Order: sequence, then C-alpha cells, then structure tokens
Amino acid sequence: MIWIFDKMVEANFLSGRDATQKLNQLIATNFTFRNNQQLLEEIQKRLEYWYKSHLITPDN
Repeated sequence: MIWIFDKMVEANFLSGRDATQKLNQLIATNFTFRNNQQLLEEIQKRLEYWYKSHLITPDN
C-alpha cells in the first residue's frame, strides 16, 4: 500500500501533501494500521522522505 503512494507521488499523480493527508486518513479510520507499530514507523519514514525530497512543499 505504501509503495502505491510512493509511485503516485513520484509520477506527480498525487502531491506529497495529498498523499500525506490520505495516509493520515487511512490510519485514522483503520484499526489495523493504528495498531501496527511497524507499519506506522514505515509510514513515518515515508513522510519524512517525501518532505526531505521536497515532494511536500507549500505549493503542493
């Protein structure tokens, strides 16, 4: 699932900001994701990567 978000962001199909919002919504509404610490850690790494790679900017 995270890989799909990566590919959509890389292809500029989904902005980094939108991907962040969608991932946060997914976590908030899905008990499996909320209770999976390993998955949450991977999602956090991905958000940091998008931010550091300038895929999340004030414009997107």
